Amino acid sequence: MKLHKLLIVTLLASGVFFSSALFADGNSERIPFRELSNETRDILAPYEKHWYKLKSARQQRLINKAQHADPEVRERFKQHTERLKNLSPGDRKRLYKAKKQFDKMPHHKRQELRERFQNMSPEKHKALKNKYKKFEGMPAERQREIREKVRNMTSEERRQYLDELKHSEKSREPRPKE
Repeated sequence: MKLHKLLIVTLLASGVFFSSALFADGNSERIPFRELSNETRDILAPYEKHWYKLKSARQQRLINKAQHADPEVRERFKQHTERLKNLSPGDRKRLYKAKKQFDKMPHHKRQELRERFQNMSPEKHKALKNKYKKFEGMPAERQREIREKVRNMTSEERRQYLDELKHSEKSREPRPKE
C-alpha cells in the first residue's frame, strides 16, 4: 500500500514538474529588443514594433534564426526579414491573413503544399515568381477583380479559368519564325 501511494505521489509530482516545464513559456521573461546585438537587431528590425507582444519562445526562435550557425540559413532569414520590412502595411496585413489561413489548414494539407512547392523545378519556381510579379504590377482594382472572381469560383471553374489564362498567355507569346 505504501508503495502504491509513493508511486502516485511520484507520478503527480513528476506531472507537475513536466507540465510546468512545458508551459514555462507563459511565465518566462521576454528579451528586451534593445538588449540584442546590433546585427541581430538589424535582422529582426521588422519585428521591433511588436517585439514586446511576442511570447518569449517566439522571440527565442527568431533570435536563433537570426544568429544561426549556418551562414546560408542566416542569409535566407535576413532576406526574408528584408522583404517583410519593405512591405506596405496593407501587404503585411494580407500576408498575415494568408499565414493565419495556412495555419488553420489541416497538417496534411500544409505538408502537401510545402512538398509540392519544394518539388517544383527551378523553371516552375521562376515562372511562379514571374506570374506573381506580373500580378503585383497590375492596378490594385484589377487585382481585386481577379481575387473576387477566383474566390467565388468552384474548384472546377478555377481550373478552367487557369487553363484559359495559360492559353491566352501562350497565344500572346511570339511564335518562332518558320
